Amino acid sequence: MNQYVTQGKKTTHVLKNATYSVDPQSVNFWKINVTAKGGAKTTFYMRFKGTKQFVLVNSKNQAVKTSVGKAPAGNYTFNLQ
Repeated sequence: MNQYVTQGKKTTHVLKNATYSVDPQSVNFWKINVTAKGGAKTTFYMRFKGTKQFVLVNSKNQAVKTSVGKAPAGNYTFNLQ
């Protein structure tokens, strides 16, 4: 798993070569466990709004405020590329 953040024309490589496992709770609601290179483990949840969009949610499937780059914290919809 690799994670990038793009702001304007600048792209930052946030997460490199991490391992992950996906546990689908339902068709639209997924639990994702990530182990970064070096051992740090995190869990996050995604709710898919369609085939190319998702929202980050908590374990109760409620949208959570997220801060990306220098943007203020808010409820964002992410697009898959």
